[in-house]
Amino acid sequence: MHDGARAGYSVNCSILFTELPLLERPAAARAAGFDTVEFWWPFTEPVPPQAQVAEFEAAIRDAGVRLGALNFDAGAMPAGERGLLSLPHRGADFRANVQVVAGIGERLGCRLFNALYGNRTPRFTPEEQDAEAGRNLLEAARAVAPFGGTVLLEPLSGAPHYPLKTAADVFAVLDRMHSAGAANTALLADFYHLAVNGDDVAALVAADAGRFGHIQIADAPGRGAPGTGSLPLADWVRASRSGGYRGEVSLEYAAPVSGAFDWLDSDADRYDLVIRGNAVLTPEGIVPAEVAVRNGSIAAVVPLGTGLEGERLLELAEDETLLPGLVDTHVHVNEPGRTEWEGFASATRAAAAGGVTTLIDMPLNSIPPTVNVEALETKRACAEPQAVVDVGFWGGAVPGNEADRRPLHDAGVFGFKCFLVHSGVDEFPHLEPAEMETVLAELKTFDALLIVHAEDPGKIRDTPAGSRYAGFLASRPPEAENTAVGQVIEAARRTGARAHILHLSSAEALPLIRAAKDDGVRLTAETCPHYLTLTAEEIPDGATAFKCCPPIREDANREQLWAGLADGTIDCIVSDHSPSTQDLKDLVRGDFGVAWGGVSSLQLGLPLIWTEARTRGIPLERVLHWMSAAPAALAGLDRKGGIVPGKDADFAVFAAGDTFTVDPAALQHKNPVTPYAGKQLTGIVRRTLLAGVDVDPAVPVGRLLRRGGA
Repeated sequence: MHDGARAGYSVNCSILFTELPLLERPAAARAAGFDTVEFWWPFTEPVPPQAQVAEFEAAIRDAGVRLGALNFDAGAMPAGERGLLSLPHRGADFRANVQVVAGIGERLGCRLFNALYGNRTPRFTPEEQDAEAGRNLLEAARAVAPFGGTVLLEPLSGAPHYPLKTAADVFAVLDRMHSAGAANTALLADFYHLAVNGDDVAALVAADAGRFGHIQIADAPGRGAPGTGSLPLADWVRASRSGGYRGEVSLEYAAPVSGAFDWLDSDADRYDLVIRGNAVLTPEGIVPAEVAVRNGSIAAVVPLGTGLEGERLLELAEDETLLPGLVDTHVHVNEPGRTEWEGFASATRAAAAGGVTTLIDMPLNSIPPTVNVEALETKRACAEPQAVVDVGFWGGAVPGNEADRRPLHDAGVFGFKCFLVHSGVDEFPHLEPAEMETVLAELKTFDALLIVHAEDPGKIRDTPAGSRYAGFLASRPPEAENTAVGQVIEAARRTGARAHILHLSSAEALPLIRAAKDDGVRLTAETCPHYLTLTAEEIPDGATAFKCCPPIREDANREQLWAGLADGTIDCIVSDHSPSTQDLKDLVRGDFGVAWGGVSSLQLGLPLIWTEARTRGIPLERVLHWMSAAPAALAGLDRKGGIVPGKDADFAVFAAGDTFTVDPAALQHKNPVTPYAGKQLTGIVRRTLLAGVDVDPAVPVGRLLRRGGA
């Protein structure tokens, strides 16, 4: 990466570096310090010869840059054409072009694809053109969805017959596409076109920055470099970052290459934020360092004393360590439908208070469960105006939703959850082992992940009524987990699919998991704070706040789980935050036979694990690997999980030596129920930053994440 001046920016090589032949421009962009380039359609026809495509791809690879965005064929642009999307007589050309574009995108790791809408033409009515555009957009969205692609629509200026002039025009189309199942469509916010057309860009950014799929900039008048006109581009970009936009900003202006980037270089050594501290957790360990943030991304990590400058400076106290934001891939938010249990506002506030900057919501306990695209969109609509941290979603694999799983995958879920035992809610039924294997075989065809609640119902007995924890524990013996884990392993072995064991409680299953990994089975496993910090021996009778499924087991079992983490058999630690109302936990009677099974610990995960880890001599770096880098890797969140240039500037400031006593009333999740009440813990999260900005519990700037796009 460049020394920081170019961090967060990409360069459009179809309008810049035009002094050079097209295939030489990626290398020129790299020499100028850019890691990412984009292009308008670089060929003269919708389906160019394969040799030309291969030359273009080779130019990108050989230059060592990433193709960040690519336009679909827009027709004869010099002659005034502005896209093929809505032209019925050119529909076949567009659809053929889609396959070429998708192939390039998949091979080069490109995720953004701009489809110009097309001019209005007297040959067809607007209704006919809009219908054609809808069909073609849907096909394009489906073509790029398997590898995490998003189709962009942008307003244009200077084209009188082009129907999309404002952001509102585009949002109207996008609303129809989202309703049709194409959730991977978004606005391309070109600030030049929007401003020239009279849009209130500042108001748009304030209201909708989190909905932007991409940003392009040029100054006006003249479409030159920033600073050559009158647009407050830096302010708009900064506000977009604060409002939830996390992508790169594309430079799409006309300028001779000799001075095209002077405006960047003049501010090359200043950043939006610089953090300085004696303890910064990097891949090299905890070291004295300065971390620079630009446009919501980490731009540089350098030794302390370098003297980086930023618009804002955060100097850590002597007892503070800068950590990457935690990633929690196992959270039951329950909204909509059971919002009295938990909702996105309260859950994400609790996450932020615990240093969690990214969570992935489970598909059940909400009504409807996330078992089809319509339910996913309902859940996204609930989350978007409330989330104060970034949020993604798992889909569900249940009997009868065979036709919905690939559309959910294409809509951006991070994988699919199933149960091998009753889930606790009737609207999310479990799979039989043979059904699970069928699902794995299907998911293998598009390399999706299946995450499994692994308990065998045949080994589980009815929980006896009453307050005795021993009765509940005996009803869900280790062999229930061991048997089901073995079933998952063998199904994954036979299908070659990816499988993940959720909330491992039984240490007796560790040899099975270890042997499967050694055999090359594509298997991962997680465990949770309650299994690593609590023991059956300490649970009082009637203490239903401790009830969860699978159950908290004995102290010897706990120690073996820690050993499984140490040797890599268990990959990560996540919360399995599964809250309910106080009534459902049956706190007054304390009857384990009727109480809801679930532990609320989203806010407490880091101090819980750190308190135990430090007594075992386990360093903080290892804890953060299990709670940040490893969950990010599980979900394919490439920009999360580390203090590394190019990743999102998500941080937790942690006082590792401070202690506190857990007060349920001080927790941010909705219902003040926790088995940790009164427990003294070590380690306090003093502040949490998302995209380089302090999280404000009253300001919901969290972004909704899609697989492949984060």
